[in-house]
Amino acid sequence: ESVYGVVTLAAMVFALVASFQHRRQMQEFLLREDRPQAAPLRLRFAAALVDLWPIIAMAIIVRVIHVVQPDSDPFVVAQDPKFEFAMFMAVCVYIGHTAVLEAIFSRTIGKMLFGLTVVSLDGGRPSLWALIMRNVLRCIEIAFFPMIVMVFLSPVSQRAGDIAMGTLVVEKNPKKPAEE
Repeated sequence: ESVYGVVTLAAMVFALVASFQHRRQMQEFLLREDRPQAAPLRLRFAAALVDLWPIIAMAIIVRVIHVVQPDSDPFVVAQDPKFEFAMFMAVCVYIGHTAVLEAIFSRTIGKMLFGLTVVSLDGGRPSLWALIMRNVLRCIEIAFFPMIVMVFLSPVSQRAGDIAMGTLVVEKNPKKPAEE
């Protein structure tokens, strides 16, 4: 458990330091009139649910085990080392598939389905480092679910990984406002 705490603390410090590096870029971004607009939260949430398939699948498996063995306590099952390993692997698959797909396409399966993509604050393609690290930093957001509040506190609705890496989720082909 102490290793988990140290790793989490290190990741949080990394995210904080990285976000300071993007402070000037964010200030310039906010002053631009032609800046990319963050995708609506409802689309980003729906895409995130699609991308959570490894973790959702593991939760379903645990539920099925509980139904098959009705006298088993789901909290006891969750403390089983085999279950902990399976959940660890599910989180690794989740982080892995989101990082790899974004590194290649700047989009995950969920983002593809909902017409979203990841851009840097200048509107261009983020660096490979930024795309990978924004996904690695999801571990903090998964472990500390209240960090989702960052989306509501950020001036452009960024999650912690996006703030740290200077990225933004936008609609790939945003609808233009109707001209009058």
